[in-house]
Amino acid sequence: MEKSKNERNEGARELCAILAHNVKELRKRKTLSQEKLSEITGLSVNEIGRIERNKTITGLGVLHALAKGLDISPERLLDPRLDPAAVLFAGSHWRQCSRTCRRRNGSLFCR
Repeated sequence: MEKSKNERNEGARELCAILAHNVKELRKRKTLSQEKLSEITGLSVNEIGRIERNKTITGLGVLHALAKGLDISPERLLDPRLDPAAVLFAGSHWRQCSRTCRRRNGSLFCR
């Protein structure tokens, strides 16, 4: 059964709300200003502000730039259960660990 346009729009609005929350929380946890995130991602400060306030529909290119700038996968950036503190730990551990690290079922482990 095909979804109506309103149902599709509602799904997009939900994803954008999740993205808005996660971008803002991750940016703050990483102690990045909107200006610094703008420099890292190549997006304008105004665009980052609109995303964080959930005032825009974000395309895939912008999602990819944000994910790369925040050192997280695009899938995790859209996860409604994202824990910004856990992402911060995993990201720094991943870069600093001298062992072979892997992700399994969303968790980080070393071998």
